[in-house]
Amino acid sequence: MITRRIEVYFDEKDATKKSEHWSTLWDWIYLVRKAANHIQTHLYVQDNICDFFYLTEGLQLKLADQKADSYGMFVTSPSNTTYQLLSEKYKGQLKMSVASMLKQQISACYVREKADVLKGERSIRNYKKTIPMPFEKKDLRNWHIAEDNRNFCFTLFGLPFKTRLGRDRSNNELLIQRAINGEYSIRGSSIQVKKVDPPKDKEGNILPKVKMDKNGKVTKIFLLLVVDIPNSNYKGDEKISVVAHLTPQFPIMAYCGSKYIEIGSKEQYTYRRRQIQFTLSRLKKDLTYCNGGKGRKKKLQAQERYKEKEKNYIKTQMHTYSRKLIDWVKTCNAKTLELADFNEEVKKAKLKPQELVIREWGYYGLSELIKQKASREGIYVKIPMAKAPKNSPSDAEESGFAE
Repeated sequence: MITRRIEVYFDEKDATKKSEHWSTLWDWIYLVRKAANHIQTHLYVQDNICDFFYLTEGLQLKLADQKADSYGMFVTSPSNTTYQLLSEKYKGQLKMSVASMLKQQISACYVREKADVLKGERSIRNYKKTIPMPFEKKDLRNWHIAEDNRNFCFTLFGLPFKTRLGRDRSNNELLIQRAINGEYSIRGSSIQVKKVDPPKDKEGNILPKVKMDKNGKVTKIFLLLVVDIPNSNYKGDEKISVVAHLTPQFPIMAYCGSKYIEIGSKEQYTYRRRQIQFTLSRLKKDLTYCNGGKGRKKKLQAQERYKEKEKNYIKTQMHTYSRKLIDWVKTCNAKTLELADFNEEVKKAKLKPQELVIREWGYYGLSELIKQKASREGIYVKIPMAKAPKNSPSDAEESGFAE
């Protein structure tokens, strides 16, 4: 399953009705945020009920259903307590399909973080108004192509929406079209209201007639569409295998018999990275001479825009290189992909860590993306036995069909 972030807006020309739609959506977001924090608090209290020593001595301190356990303190099953909470507090205000999906997501997130919370290594989450509002597949209705034959219209709980695909570099138009035709399956998704930077032209100037708030942000609506894409029907030859190396000279070098391919290059990768680094360094020096008086956040606003650019560039390159590798494996009609041990490659090259081209993303992060893309194609992935670095996902296994 993949999640695509697609910009949408209200498909309504009447200004009064559009204002009513915005008011309704903001009310839903407020209730979702309040309900999420309500669930989080109740789950935390249930796990720490024994610490409430100042309560009456007759209180039963066992988190179980009274029907199943005579010492239980719940009138329902523990997993059903939060849904009963939402049903009691928000029925008639919040759609029950939204409440059900929200309960599942918040509970699953709390279970993942519970160990760290109980140890005191982190605090419980505090959900803000940017939280996406989840909903079920059946809530997205009336999908059809818009008049421009490019965008799509749909309704969510009676509110009309229309997509704004723009240049569509992610090919969302084809994805939605296949989902409507039944080739792909839409799963439980969500909708989010978020403030983003205003759109700009090629010269960096803000486009005219753009409504911004006092902080220079634009409020937009995004559909976080979850689509289940079935595995491809690719059938390779099990006797043919591809060996891929992460080398200091090239991000990926792959071999298949007498054929080989070099994916990416040291010069291209380092040049782009250094461009971002030099721009950020120069920007920090220039900000010293900016006039103050408007607050630290506003003064460092330009610096914040570049803060994640290098990390995002590396992530993009990881996806690009891993996709090219899987495409080449299919070109070779191979069924098996073997990833060579990167630590051995470093020892052979006798290079220091700072001299490596791919030190910023790491072998284990790239191998995870390769396994992920290979699983969609039904390609068998072999990982060498190696020690994973601390706090990194272990890839030291022969994974079979990668998952």
